[in-house]
Amino acid sequence: MAATGKLATGTSSAGAWTVIYTVPVNHYASANISFLNATGSNDQNFKFAISDAVASSPPKKDILSSHVTFPAEYVENHTGRLMGAGESVRVFADSDDISVRVEGFEKLI
Repeated sequence: MAATGKLATGTSSAGAWTVIYTVPVNHYASANISFLNATGSNDQNFKFAISDAVASSPPKKDILSSHVTFPAEYVENHTGRLMGAGESVRVFADSDDISVRVEGFEKLI
């Protein structure tokens, strides 16, 4: 079933790649992705990828932001990201303080 609006929300897991959202089989998605450093006082190191790899860590070619430092309460938005079936939005951070929201639409192929 195709969805619109909020597709997923989640938070990072300290020191590990975390899958926030995966495009369903036989669908594609157009999404806006928002990242928030939800700590009140600490900077956070952050990576972001969109990947269809099945391994727990995405390949380097799929990492879209790497070694970015987010100040406390900083928000970053990525808009108009097109993703195919099986592709996942993944985040990696030093802590579990990065909040992620994926919103947009899914369409049946």
